Amino acid sequence: MPQLARVVQHSIEIFSHVVVDLTGFKKLGEHLAAIEMMDGVIVVARAGRTTEDELLRLGFEIPRHLQLGVLLSHAGRVG
Repeated sequence: MPQLARVVQHSIEIFSHVVVDLTGFKKLGEHLAAIEMMDGVIVVARAGRTTEDELLRLGFEIPRHLQLGVLLSHAGRVG
């Protein structure tokens, strides 16, 4: 978490927008702490794999003022 905080703090001096992928965080508590460092959150979900229940659960866990929406992605198979 300290590394993410440093990156976020230093990035705002250089960039107007920064995209942070939080998939590497395993524990929900880590996600929530990281989300609090953000100005907004877009959930990227896999079409046909992510359930509506999962998206609704995330909607309750992410603070409402940070929710920017859901982007459905259709990732093709590789190989």
